Amino acid sequence: MTTIPTCSDCRYAHELLADMLVNGICPACVERRDYETKLAALTDKRGAYVVALASCGNVDFGQHPDRSLPGVPAKRVRVATLRAASEVCRLYIEHHELGGGNWIGGDVLDAKTQAAVAKISYNGQAWKPGTYPQPEIALEAAS
Repeated sequence: MTTIPTCSDCRYAHELLADMLVNGICPACVERRDYETKLAALTDKRGAYVVALASCGNVDFGQHPDRSLPGVPAKRVRVATLRAASEVCRLYIEHHELGGGNWIGGDVLDAKTQAAVAKISYNGQAWKPGTYPQPEIALEAAS
């Protein structure tokens, strides 16, 4: 009797998995662990800012614009700098394979006062909060 290879993280089992396991872990779990490691490195529990990470459906693809995409959890992450907020946003976007029409996160708040400090756009740029158009915030100067 042949044993079917199984991922030690997610327990997914498939005969084609044998050649893809890395230390007993499937490629999807390796990618998830990499994302979580990078996110943890950018997170600062005592950071000055809180950045919102969120998605929505894109009406161009028949998705509901008032709902998060399935499997893409909304979250708030505390970071030390606006540069870190930008990097967290791009990491979230890339990991969840979001398009520009799916990205609704990026609101950056002062962790103490909860006042709006910046908005991170899909491309990772920081903008002063408020009604469009607003001036860009240089990440080097803001960090």
